[in-house]
Amino acid sequence: MLERAGQAEARLEKLETENKQLRADNAELRLENTWLKVENQLLRDEITRLKDLPPRPPFKPSGMDKATDAKAQDKQAENPLTGINQRFPAAV
Repeated sequence: MLERAGQAEARLEKLETENKQLRADNAELRLENTWLKVENQLLRDEITRLKDLPPRPPFKPSGMDKATDAKAQDKQAENPLTGINQRFPAAV
């Protein structure tokens, strides 16, 4: 029984050591990946500049949030019984 406990502890220590090593490798690879992405973007920008192409446009939000908000407001303005929009009543 004591022998099995010793073996289990040895396996646990080995797994913990391996886990630490894998975490360190993972962190190193993530850092390398980030650097490669930055370098890739710099090279793309240089190619664009050398080809005299226009620069990349600034990132703009897609507007999906606004689209969903507008639908919610329209549904609130409708009369639930008739489905008629009460926000702008018809001119008499």
